[in-house]
Amino acid sequence: MEGVWRGLEEMSEGTREYFRAFSDLRMEAERIIDLGDDRVLVLSRQTARGKLSGVPFEHELGDLFTLADGNIVSMASHWRRADALEAVGLSELGAYADS
Repeated sequence: MEGVWRGLEEMSEGTREYFRAFSDLRMEAERIIDLGDDRVLVLSRQTARGKLSGVPFEHELGDLFTLADGNIVSMASHWRRADALEAVGLSELGAYADS
């Protein structure tokens, strides 16, 4: 689901809409990279089943979090790990990118 959400209410609704499509959704952080400057890149894997179809789903992605005073103030989710790595200047870590 592509889009931009501002504030907790919009982010919560966007997340709920995404989750509604799946059953047994699991998310696992596989690697957490401290980028300094209060930024963290999380490379994760999602597994689930389509709620209506029952089709298995597995996907690797990357989320960039910006923190301030210990709170998340921004999150940029990249559907492809390679895009997330490139966005933060770490494309040389291609072994962690999805194919």
